[in-house]
Amino acid sequence: MRYFIIPLVLLTFLSVAHSQNIVQAEWFIAPDPGMGNGNPITASTPNDSVGLNFAVPVDTLSPGTYQVFVRSRSNNGTWGVPQLVKIFKIDMIPSVANNLNIDQVEHWTDSDPPTLDDVTDSSQVNISESISTTSLYPGRHHTYIRCRDNSGRWGVVERRPFFMVNLLAATLQPKSITAVEYWTDSNPPTFEDVTDTAQVNINELISTLSLEAGRHHIYFRGRDDSGRWGVVERRPIFILNPPTASSQLGRIVSAEFFVNVDPGEGNGVAIPLPVDGVWDEGEETVQTIITGVPIGLHLVGIRTRDEVGRWSATIADTLLVGPILTIHTLGNNVILDWLSGTGADAFHIYRSSTTTGPFAQIDSTTAQSYTDYGIITTDSKSFYQVTFSPNTLSTFRLPNGNSANKMTQ
Repeated sequence: MRYFIIPLVLLTFLSVAHSQNIVQAEWFIAPDPGMGNGNPITASTPNDSVGLNFAVPVDTLSPGTYQVFVRSRSNNGTWGVPQLVKIFKIDMIPSVANNLNIDQVEHWTDSDPPTLDDVTDSSQVNISESISTTSLYPGRHHTYIRCRDNSGRWGVVERRPFFMVNLLAATLQPKSITAVEYWTDSNPPTFEDVTDTAQVNINELISTLSLEAGRHHIYFRGRDDSGRWGVVERRPIFILNPPTASSQLGRIVSAEFFVNVDPGEGNGVAIPLPVDGVWDEGEETVQTIITGVPIGLHLVGIRTRDEVGRWSATIADTLLVGPILTIHTLGNNVILDWLSGTGADAFHIYRSSTTTGPFAQIDSTTAQSYTDYGIITTDSKSFYQVTFSPNTLSTFRLPNGNSANKMTQ
């Protein structure tokens, strides 16, 4: 029996106040063995910010979810708060090699019994279900969904939150916002009594004098005239030391990319190194190889981070992955076959008498093969191209939802 774990190697960034240096670091799997009793990590020269690259042994771990913690000690002997990274070890399933398909899906809300759907066998399925909420009380709830392949194995459970409101009050009694409160990080909230209206614009100067340099968050929410508070909105901010902001250009120290869905800054797939092999400049040229991307239209985004933790704007572009074409003859016919999976409305077949073209379209099909009848008797040589029209952006994504690629700041 073989297993694999995500991640095998963790990349963690630890930092302390600029007047202190990190001199020691350790990791441990919950429960906490106590400060100084974890697995030691060899760090670079003591500094106020260090990057740690270490391996977690998995041979003795059973399949399941584990919490890996990392903490550091400064030169004054103080241990920092442990930082958490979750890892998941599962039985390795060679689904691609065995051409496994999804044959059943089940979903449920909160702790209710699951509803089972027998779906058409496919490597990808789209689920569109109307879920009754008549028995749910107002407030936060979760819907869960998972799939089973044709070998009988169930996949990982996906969870989606949603919020139930009093429909009668929401539809028959228009509400007005009567108050707003906001706060920074875990500081006490500031309350404001606003003019009652369905929409309010907040324009406040928030003091940052007490905030350390680095990443912070501002939270705010509104209260309606029935006394109910709305969902909390969060906005990130970054505080710079004045010398850094006024006179020092940032050096790029890392980069990441994502495919189709942006998981948020620091949660993408890390790009190991730039072309010159060292992160040490204000401008870097990077290259990375993405494998396993299926046929279809994809959105690819990339961004970089400097030494003080600031992320650049995301540069995004689309790419189109086409089918792999094989050609063979049968009698006087030429047969074209390709593997595509889902993600295409139709395939267009082009033919030319030379490799440089021009290629003229001879037909189109929704199938994954095409026969050019009698072409061998009429043409001495023929060259083919097959293109396709994507019906939508692919549902494939990188990273795939686990925390393996997250870079802690």
